[in-house]
Amino acid sequence: MKDLFRFLKFFLIFFAISILLEIVTLAIESSYLKKFLEANILTILLAFLAINTATLGVIASKVQEILAKYPNNTFSTTISEMCFSLKEQVLLLILSLIILICQDSKIIIFAYKDLIFNSALTAIFFYSIYVLWDTGKAVFIMTNLTNNLSNVDENSNNTYKKKDSF
Repeated sequence: MKDLFRFLKFFLIFFAISILLEIVTLAIESSYLKKFLEANILTILLAFLAINTATLGVIASKVQEILAKYPNNTFSTTISEMCFSLKEQVLLLILSLIILICQDSKIIIFAYKDLIFNSALTAIFFYSIYVLWDTGKAVFIMTNLTNNLSNVDENSNNTYKKKDSF
C-alpha cells in the first residue's frame, strides 16, 4: 500500500507539471509533443524497461559480490527498491496503453479530454525518465560503495602487513 501511495505521489507531481506544459503547448499552438508521445510512448517505455532491467542486473551482481565478502550486510531496502522500480515501469506501460485506448475512443467524450489524456501521457513520459535516472544513480552509488569497501580492505591488509613485518 505504501508503494501505491508513493507511485501516486510521483505521478501526481509529474501530472501537475504536465498540465502546465500542455497549457503552454496549447497557447503556442504546437501539437508536436502530443503527436510524438501518441506515436512513440509504448516503444519508449519498453526501451526504458529493457535498460532498467539490464541496469538492475548489474546492480544485483554488485550486491551479490558485496554479500559474498560481507555476509552480515543486508540489502533488503535496495532489493525492495529494485523491485519497486520494475513495478513502476510496468504500471506506467499499462497505464499508457489504457490512456491511448481511451484517448482514441469515440465513446469516451468529456470536457478537457485531450488536456487530461495528453497531460497523463506526458506525466508517464516524465515519470519513466525519473525512474531511469534513479536507477542510473544507483549504479554510481553501488560503484562508490564497492570502491569504498575495496579501500577499507586494502587499508586493513596494509595494517596487517605492517604488523607482520615487525
